[in-house]
Amino acid sequence: MLALLMKRPPLIALLCLLGGLSVNSQLSPGPPVSGFFRGLGILPIGMGIWLVIKAVQTFEQRGTTHKPEETPSTLITDGPMRVSRNPMYMGMAMLLAGIGWLMVSTPVMLSGLVFALIVQKYFILPEEETLKDLFGDEYMAYRSRVRRWL
Repeated sequence: MLALLMKRPPLIALLCLLGGLSVNSQLSPGPPVSGFFRGLGILPIGMGIWLVIKAVQTFEQRGTTHKPEETPSTLITDGPMRVSRNPMYMGMAMLLAGIGWLMVSTPVMLSGLVFALIVQKYFILPEEETLKDLFGDEYMAYRSRVRRWL
């Protein structure tokens, strides 16, 4: 089970969401919040979904993998990768935070941060080493001009 999780960030995101929902279910409801305020959660949800879709499309258009367990054949620096070196992970974290906002749930919002910390340690840092080994100076130049997250 752990081996499967370590290859699938969306499953990690789902587990983080379920953890946030579990903690939230143990808390007393907070004060009422306006529908407009809650509705603002749609913005990070939509942006997160868009980032993931656009990043996957960009990888597919360039003929390289977006799967963390596979070795990329090309360094992608355009599309969403112009503003974040990790737009798919960023999109998943934004999705979780947006769900928390929509629910007015601090634990669910924080599940996005927990997800980000997990993927940074177990996916991003190793991926950065792989990209450095594969693409050398080209990757280092990209890394110097584009942030890891935002």
